[in-house]
This record gives sequence, structure tokens and C-alpha cells, in this order.
Amino acid sequence: MMTNKVALLSARDMRRSILAGFINAASVVCGIIPFFYIVTMLDLLAQKQPLAAILPQCGIIALLLVAKAVFYGLGLAVTHRLAFSTLADIRGRLIDHMERLSLAGMEKRKSGELAHIVNHEVEQVELFLAHALPELLIASIIPVAIIGFMYTVFQPFAFIYAVQIPLLVLYTMWYMKDYAPKFDEYYQRTSRMSSDLMEYIAGIRVIKVCNTGKGKTRQLLEQMRDYIVWVKRVTRLIILPRFVQSFIIACGMFLIAVVGTEYLLDNVIQFKTFVIGIIFAGFFGESLSKLLVYTFRVMKFNASRKAILSVLTIPPRTWQETEVPVTGGDIQFSAVSFTYEDKSVLENISFTVRKNTMAALVGISGSGKTTIGKLINGFLLPDAGTVTINGIATTALPEAAIARLVSYVQQDAFLFNTSVYENILIGNPDATEKEVYKAARQAQIHNFIQSLPDGYNTQVGEGGSRLSGGERQRIALARMILKDAPIIILDEATSSLDSQNEQAVEEAIAAAGAGKTRIVITHRLDTVSHADKIIVVDKGCIIDQGLHGELLTRCRHYNQMVAARYAADHWTVREKQPC
Repeated sequence: MMTNKVALLSARDMRRSILAGFINAASVVCGIIPFFYIVTMLDLLAQKQPLAAILPQCGIIALLLVAKAVFYGLGLAVTHRLAFSTLADIRGRLIDHMERLSLAGMEKRKSGELAHIVNHEVEQVELFLAHALPELLIASIIPVAIIGFMYTVFQPFAFIYAVQIPLLVLYTMWYMKDYAPKFDEYYQRTSRMSSDLMEYIAGIRVIKVCNTGKGKTRQLLEQMRDYIVWVKRVTRLIILPRFVQSFIIACGMFLIAVVGTEYLLDNVIQFKTFVIGIIFAGFFGESLSKLLVYTFRVMKFNASRKAILSVLTIPPRTWQETEVPVTGGDIQFSAVSFTYEDKSVLENISFTVRKNTMAALVGISGSGKTTIGKLINGFLLPDAGTVTINGIATTALPEAAIARLVSYVQQDAFLFNTSVYENILIGNPDATEKEVYKAARQAQIHNFIQSLPDGYNTQVGEGGSRLSGGERQRIALARMILKDAPIIILDEATSSLDSQNEQAVEEAIAAAGAGKTRIVITHRLDTVSHADKIIVVDKGCIIDQGLHGELLTRCRHYNQMVAARYAADHWTVREKQPC
């Protein structure tokens, strides 16, 4: 975490919040003073004073009520402007900060979690500032204003009002010690419930295709029922505290009535003072009740604030600004280890990939091949050892420099919700239309794009949902070809292609990769038998490396993989022989 404090609100927004406080205070004062004039009017009426003596009181009351409405409206305008300004500011800061974070740092946070923070948690801040904050300010100011006014009118009433506040504060602090952890658990359970719902909706196609809908739906409904039961149980915990709080407020109103009646009968106070005390007791109690209700709004706001700051306080990587030539070079791993969530993924691995050669990383799923690719690309940083490109450690290279050096095509190709042309152009925003078309032809996708209703202007949908997996993969390959980086990493890049297109794309990759360093991550050994180096990875360790023929003669694990692949490619269905 960063050692310096990060404020959620900017200095400008803090000034706006202070201004909103003063405006709401003015609104409250303008709402309280008329009661004095109303009681004075009643007193004048009881004395049968002429209308001329009463009308000035009416005029003052009208002006004060108009001023109250104006100040209240201004307060709402300021708080809403503050809310929407903060909404845009926080989202802008989050996006800007995430852009400056290392890819290694981003890999450790789930994309769904970050999206939830940017969308939901920032919205909660906006809702608090726009709606809860004005009411909270007013509910906070009214008790103070009433105590201040009553102190000038009749001090015993002011004392009865004032004594309720410390009693409520002390009691609230006492029971919140037990309730606060429950609220934190409530927040975590709510976040998990939201995440489970998002996962269910996102995976609904897979659930239906695999015919597991009833099971998954039943599981989700059971989780929701458990969540609702838990929320009801927690809700019951606040019934007694709310009752005690209401009892303290009611006792205050009762004392005002009893003490006021006694002083009224003894002619210590006038009837109008008694009436004001009773009226203000109602306003005082209502405001205190609102404050207690908004305590939970404040807790929710704090939870959202913590979630937002958990991202804003991640320290961005810093590099010395140096120009790194985009020339590539040897890629070297020296005693590299990597751990993810206390699980060792790579352990003390070392190898070298020479410039402008092809190396293949082979091994079963979960052996650590993809992690090696992400370490080269800077997505991850080693826990021990060094990864160098052309003699420079990736930890010392700015991400922009690594991005210029390396093209990375993953198994699950991601496309943005824009046109096919724009998705390919991401590889090189300065490329010409002719260069985009050339890259598409090399990726064996040009003819398909031309057949689309809007050609290259066709919208691909969210995540490329309007295209098949193979089509998305070939567009990603076209993007990689257009980028023209000196180092190419292909992580199961042809896994979504049929056999007919796979061979054509393999040839296109070979042509595009001429004179470049290529690292191919695959489980299909027949596609990499011609590699300059094959690196066999198993359980996070490199068990052998060399040419295909060399590994066949000395590496038992590699032999088993080749045999298994051959069996998978040449299996047949045998007919049962007649007896």
C-alpha cells in the first residue's frame, strides 16, 4: 500500500461539501425561527390585537419560509453537483490509476471485482452525497440549532434536549462494537452474492449448452435463500438497539412535557414558551431518529470508500525514463520462481531463447507454460530470479517498452465492442487501411470479413460475441501481425481453428514471424516439432529442453506426451468381431 494518504474527495469537492453544510444550516435556521413568530401571533390573537399588529409577523414568517425553501433548493443543487462531480472524478481517477498500474498488479485483482468497484461502489458514493448527505446535514444541524435557540429562551428545556445526545452517542458506540463486524460481513456476503449472480448471468449459455441449468439455478437459489436468512437474522439484532434509542428520545419528550407543565403551573414560563418547547421536542426527536438511521448509510458509504481506496492506494510501478530500442534480443530466465496465492507455480527455472528463433513451451495443463509467457510479457513479475530481454530485466523496462517489444495472442481472444476494422487497428493505430487489409489476409480472415453485412465496419458485439471463437482468434492474429513486434508469444493461438484454417494460419504466422523471436505455448506437439528449441515444463519445473529428435531419445516425459498425442490423433472405432 502507498504510505501517503489518498483522499476520496478532491479539494474542490471538499469546498463544495462545506458550502452545502452552510447552506443547509441556513435552511434549518430559517425553518426554526418562524415558530417563535407563530407563537407570538397566537399570543397577539389571544390578546385580541388588531390585524395591523399581526400582519408583520405573517410577513416575516412568509419571508423566512421562502428563504428556507431557497436555501434548501440551493443545498440540494450543491450536493447533487458535488455528487455528480465526485462520480466523474472518482471514476476518472480509478481509470487513470489503473492505467498506471503494472499488469502484474492488475493480474492479482479479478476483473469482475474491479468492474464492481468502478460501477457499483462509485454509484454508492454518488447516492450518499446526492441524497443521504443533505438529509444527514439537516438532521445534524437541527438538534444543535434547537439547543442553541432554547438556551436563549428557557435553559432547562435546552438541558433536557442536550442530555439526550451523549446518552444516544454512548449507547450507539456500545452496540456498534458488536454490530460493525456484522455489517462488514454483510458487505462481504452482499458482494459475493452480486458476484455469483453476475457469474450465473455471464455463463448462462454454457449452463444451457451443458444442460446443467437446473442444478446451477438450484444452487444459486439456495445461496440466495441462505443470504436472505442471514440478513433477516442480522436485522433482528438491531431491533433492541432501535427500541432503546427510541425510548431515550421518547423519555426526552416526556420530560419536556412534565417539566414544562410544572413550570407553566408555577408561572415560571409563559404558555408560548411551553408550546415552543413541546413543538421543538418533536423536531428534536425526529432529527435524532434520522441521524440514527443515517448511521447505517454512513457505514455503507465507508465500505464503498474503502473499496475504492483499495484500488487507488495500490502503488503504481515507476521506471526511469529511458528510451528502449525496439530491437528485441535474447530472452533469458535465470533461476525464476513465481508464487500465486501461496501456491508455487514456477520454481527455479532457467532457459534462454535466442533472438529470431522459435521456441516451444510444451506440457500438460497447469504445468506453468502460460505463466512463463506472462512473465515475458510483463503481465507478471517474478518473485525470485530475473527475466531479461536483450540483457534488460523486465522489472526495469517500462510497460510501454515491453508493449513495443512483444505481441501476445492468448487462447481466449478478446475483442472490443466496436468494428472489426477498429479491433485490428488496435495493433497499430497509425497503420493505413491497406496495411489493415494485408494483416487480415495473412490471418486468413479477410474474405470472411468482406462477407459480413457491413464488411470491416461490422460491429463485433461485447467481447466479440457476434463472432465464433475461431473468427475472434483470427482477428486477434491480424491485430498481432499489424503490430509487427520483434517478439511474438502465441498461447494456444490456433486452438479455436478447424484443421483446414489452422494450417493456413500456421503458414501465415510463420511468414509474419520470419526474422522475429517466436514463443509458442501449445499442447499440440505436431505443430512445434520443427522448433529451434522445445522446453518441456511439468509442475512448474523445466525437466528438459532441446530439439524434437533429442528429446525423443532422452526425455521420457516428452515421449509420453508424443505417444498420447499420436493416440489421440489416430484413434478408431473397432467393430466387434463375430464369434
